[in-house]
Amino acid sequence: MKRTLRFCLATAFLFVCVGLLAFLHQFTVLEGNWTYLEWEQSSVVSADGTQRPFAPMAGEPALTEGDYFRFTLSLPQRSEMGSFLVFEITDAQTNIFLDGKNIYAAASLAQENTANLGQVQLPLPAGNGEELIMEVRPLSAPMGLFPPLLRMTAAPTDAKGNIAYGIITAFLPDPWRWHWL
Repeated sequence: MKRTLRFCLATAFLFVCVGLLAFLHQFTVLEGNWTYLEWEQSSVVSADGTQRPFAPMAGEPALTEGDYFRFTLSLPQRSEMGSFLVFEITDAQTNIFLDGKNIYAAASLAQENTANLGQVQLPLPAGNGEELIMEVRPLSAPMGLFPPLLRMTAAPTDAKGNIAYGIITAFLPDPWRWHWL
């Protein structure tokens, strides 16, 4: 009788564990409507116009008076109207250029006692391979989110993609970064 009870309890425990993992897995799944973009080039532009490249994942470099950050990438194919470029910006003056044309310019200050992030949802025309340049002039240091995280979607108000990406990057290990194993 004890042996049967132990077996039943162990089996029930395994079912609870599998059910819990299946439940938690749904919070880490992206359904494919978000495309995360990576910066191809990043540089600090000085007041005289000279550029010095830096690695954005190494952290935010110190700026002197008149300096600003310039990030560059090529946009992927967008076959439909209704694609949005989504990014967070606070405590910075930001200009975005699409193939040399300024399509966004704004400055945003952080509110006191806030999470320090404001989100921009910028509509993009259909296209493929255009050069996107983001120039960022921080109004205070350090910035709330560095480097700026760009993503494209057709449904910018779908928070599930933001939440899943946050959980994946914050709590789950990234096997591609395990180069030391």
